Amino acid sequence: MANLKDEQRLICKFLFHILRCLEEHITTERVAELKTMIMVLNSKLAEMYGELCLSYNTHMLYHMPEHVRRFGPSMAFSCYAFESANHVISTYIRGYNFGLKEVSNR
Repeated sequence: MANLKDEQRLICKFLFHILRCLEEHITTERVAELKTMIMVLNSKLAEMYGELCLSYNTHMLYHMPEHVRRFGPSMAFSCYAFESANHVISTYIRGYNFGLKEVSNR
């Protein structure tokens, strides 16, 4: 039997393969294949670390292939560009109250 580090390494490679597949346009058949791979990944994670380790993100990964099929590669509908700009807005807020008013007055 493989040790824990080998299994973790295998899971990382498996996840990397899934994520790389999500960066390209995929067919309906590929969606089903990727969903199966993600279910195997999640069940292996649950087996290794327990059900409680499965977070919202591991669940949402299951839905990603369908989103990629519908909207194109994941970077086409990512919110990262907008979320990374949040720090700029936060520099305009000095207190905990009336944040919107502070931003609009600057």
